[in-house]
Amino acid sequence: MIIIIIFSTWKWGDWKNWQKYHPTMLFVALANLLYNFIYCKGPLWEIQPGILQNSILTELLYSFIVFPLTALMFLSNLPSSRGKQALHILKYILIYFIFELVFHISNMIIYRHGWNLSYSFIWNVMMFTVWTVHFKKPLLAYVTSLGVMIIVLSLFPA
Repeated sequence: MIIIIIFSTWKWGDWKNWQKYHPTMLFVALANLLYNFIYCKGPLWEIQPGILQNSILTELLYSFIVFPLTALMFLSNLPSSRGKQALHILKYILIYFIFELVFHISNMIIYRHGWNLSYSFIWNVMMFTVWTVHFKKPLLAYVTSLGVMIIVLSLFPA
């Protein structure tokens, strides 16, 4: 997945204007690191390390490469009209869902504490929506994220 994200972002990302997307790229990295910190003793999902043979390194690669590059590619192709934005968000939700489905089928991701593929789909809806909000109104995204965090922690205590 990392190679696919790097290649896709190289091809379709707006590298010339990467600074425009940088705050949201940092936001997504911070969010994933926060998830890993909060759920360090019992993650809701865990991507198997594969060839890296190290879960921490795998999560760091997702925090600093996969998610920020996805944000760069996602935001640099974000249409201006709301209808087209909704379709764009749906496209990325489905891409992430398909990747996770493949990971699930091949046992490359393990779910724990009641988390499952359906929750991941809902998570992806929230995630790409919040990324869009953060790009336009960062403060609103932080408040929304706090609400999401409270809901997730109440449903899935750390």
